Amino acid sequence: MLIILFVRDELSFDQHHENADRIYRIVSDWGEFSTPATNPPFINRFAAEYPDIKMGLLQPFEALVRSELSNFSEDRLFFANPDIFQVFDIPIVRGNPDVLLTEPGTVILTQEMAEKYFGNADPIDRVLVIDNQFELTVSGIVESMPSQSHFHFDFLVPWVTLDFLMDFSNSTSWGNNSYYTYLLLPDGYLAASLEAQLPAFIEQQAGENWNGSELSLQALTDIHLHSRHNNELEANSNIAYIYIFSAIAVFILLIACVNFMNLATARSEERSKEVGIRKVVGARRTQLVNQFLTESILLAGCALLLSVILTRAVLPAFEALSEKTIAFDLFASGGVILAFLGVALFVGIFSGSYPAFVLSAFRPIGILKSGKVGRKTTLRKGLVLFQFVISVCLIIGTLVVYNQLDFLRKAHLGFDKEQVITASLGGLDDAFEYGVMKDALLQRSDVSEVSISSEGLPSELLNGSTLQLEGAVADDPENNIRVRSVSMGHDFFQSLGVEMLHGRNLSMDFPSDSSAYILNATAARLLSQRYSNQNISVEDLLGRTLQRGQNSGPIVGIVNDFNMSSLHEEIEPIVFFILPRWYDHLLIRIQPGNLAGTLAGISTVWESMYPQWSFEYQFADQGFYEQYRAEERLGRIFSIFAILAIFIACMGLFGLASFTVHQRTKEFGVRKVLGASIGNMVLLITREFAQIVLLAICVASPLAYLGMNRWLQDFAYTIELSWWMFAVAGILALLIAALTICYHSLKLATKNPIESLRYE
Repeated sequence: MLIILFVRDELSFDQHHENADRIYRIVSDWGEFSTPATNPPFINRFAAEYPDIKMGLLQPFEALVRSELSNFSEDRLFFANPDIFQVFDIPIVRGNPDVLLTEPGTVILTQEMAEKYFGNADPIDRVLVIDNQFELTVSGIVESMPSQSHFHFDFLVPWVTLDFLMDFSNSTSWGNNSYYTYLLLPDGYLAASLEAQLPAFIEQQAGENWNGSELSLQALTDIHLHSRHNNELEANSNIAYIYIFSAIAVFILLIACVNFMNLATARSEERSKEVGIRKVVGARRTQLVNQFLTESILLAGCALLLSVILTRAVLPAFEALSEKTIAFDLFASGGVILAFLGVALFVGIFSGSYPAFVLSAFRPIGILKSGKVGRKTTLRKGLVLFQFVISVCLIIGTLVVYNQLDFLRKAHLGFDKEQVITASLGGLDDAFEYGVMKDALLQRSDVSEVSISSEGLPSELLNGSTLQLEGAVADDPENNIRVRSVSMGHDFFQSLGVEMLHGRNLSMDFPSDSSAYILNATAARLLSQRYSNQNISVEDLLGRTLQRGQNSGPIVGIVNDFNMSSLHEEIEPIVFFILPRWYDHLLIRIQPGNLAGTLAGISTVWESMYPQWSFEYQFADQGFYEQYRAEERLGRIFSIFAILAIFIACMGLFGLASFTVHQRTKEFGVRKVLGASIGNMVLLITREFAQIVLLAICVASPLAYLGMNRWLQDFAYTIELSWWMFAVAGILALLIAALTICYHSLKLATKNPIESLRYE
């Protein structure tokens, strides 16, 4: 039930919109990276060319928000156009829907933000100050997006405000792909048809000015589980986890069914006389089959009722573990009830079918004459084999998941991320005096380095550029490469401990460095390959003039590759340069030791210069760890259900071992009288099941290798699937089986042989 609820929650993302099946977003793909966003000229011309298609626009930004009562740094603000209400279902609590997002200088809040900034007072027509620069009047209140949404907002600012700030309507920059564009297609309009028209539209509208990306449409309902683009609005999940958890749910049920089948057939003698007498008095086989199946289904029905109670009891703990709010209202959705009843019916029929057909097939004459039935153990051993194949696969999977997550936490990223703090400058871009702040911070003995950058750590690397060497002819007709762009301070690499491979760092001793460039090793390699016809090596790039869009300057250095973002992705080509208007994050390296005192001291320096802007920071190492939070969370869930499946398998083995030992009571008595030791008798029983477990290890290992190798493909940097993981899993499976069996075999082996010989 818990896994069904989890999977249902994951599959329900963005399904709450009435027109969810007709909503798509546009994705720009350059091959090396992709972003689910477009640029101003495309948006303006597309709207003119396709007036029947509703277009919802979003542009996220971060700012200091202040009211009369409080001020906070907020990162869930969006510029949005009025059509966003037609594309998405956003319930309006207060305000006129005909004018919302149409008037400049206004803002829409969620109910939570209205209470946060205005308490119990009426928020309508009250003022919020953004970045201490401009005022917005509250014009409406809306409900928050449900948790099952691929993005969430707290504030919506009219698009006309963005147009006023940057003249969006007249922008000619086809390379500024940072505007999230959602399309609501008319009824009957095929997305594939529109997608096929986009290349011709681009050729006609942009021509040579196009940025080189390929455009595609992505269904809204595919985003959460199928989208892994750069610059996603929020972290998405992965459809692979749905398959994994669904498989575990099926495995748990199958293991339990196997236990029932094994024990029911093993103890068939207890009901053999009942079957014989029923047949003698005229019962047909179909009646017996129906009887046994009904018993099994009733048992599963009782288990269903108990599981509802248990699920309700443990759901809060499961929600805390999965960091989700999971609805569990049996009467809110008929599909949930049908799913649970269907599972119970399947379990009842599947687990009861084999015992029913076996028991109903007994011959009455043989049963009533001898009181015994023949026992075929081959199938039971096969079922135990099946259980332990699953168990070994789950043990290997747990080991691989744990070690991959440990690798991600401890991996060296190419720079020293320890003791590094990043602080967002937010709305202080224009007022921030970097030199003054740096000098003030470096006067503290607990601060060792200070630098500044357009990107935090970890970074989403939002900005891109096209590069080419001035005056050189490339092999590729496009004559350029696409890279990420990072604006930085002169001491950026020194602060992070990044190794310079060739050339030098940017320096204030060279005034011309204000227009100079540094490449990372990946970008240098790509650029060198592009000009391979002129035998321009990586080292030869130094001193050459680099053309970046409309700007140019010399290449003065090449740094070693280092990861600025998640290890899910390979290191991207990056160009570094100085552009103060892009600066957005302060980087501070602190000394280890008195952490609380250091942070308090930095905060004091900050607030003495910018009292209106609170000091909000993040440790770089913690930021990188947060990027794998989803994997960490899902890994914990995987481990718990894997342990549950293994435990259920052991329960079945425990019961089957009990029956096996019970059937060999007299045999053990004879063996003991003839001089067999306790160890020999324990080994006799254990060996029988150990052979099955060893076979299970042989079958499970290649299956687990294929499955976990597929999971690791979601990461650019992974551990090696080593032999020791499979060896440990095998040893654990053998130990679990041995400990499960030993209790019963020891109990029988130490029993008085006289009692054993009197048995039966």
